[in-house]
Amino acid sequence: MAKLNPTEFKNKLLLLNLNKAEIRRVKNLTTKQLKFNLRVYTDFKEITDENYKQVWRKLNCGLAKEDKFHRIQNHNARNSKYAYVDYSHLAYNGVADDF
Repeated sequence: MAKLNPTEFKNKLLLLNLNKAEIRRVKNLTTKQLKFNLRVYTDFKEITDENYKQVWRKLNCGLAKEDKFHRIQNHNARNSKYAYVDYSHLAYNGVADDF
């Protein structure tokens, strides 16, 4: 029951048959993020040779939901009919009484 460090875990994952999005998630995962995400998305305390696939399934599910949320937020922000208007330049031209 050998405990895996984050680099070994990522290398083992990259040997699996992953799609492009999963590969990107693995490569962008830092040690600090991995430790945090293990605590947030899974019940596992450590990663071993026997459970690394189960850890990845739970972790990937959480990271995929996070990615989906960010894609939806970006789409909504880009396609919002209420465009952000920057009025900060008016405060310096003597028009501050409108605020």
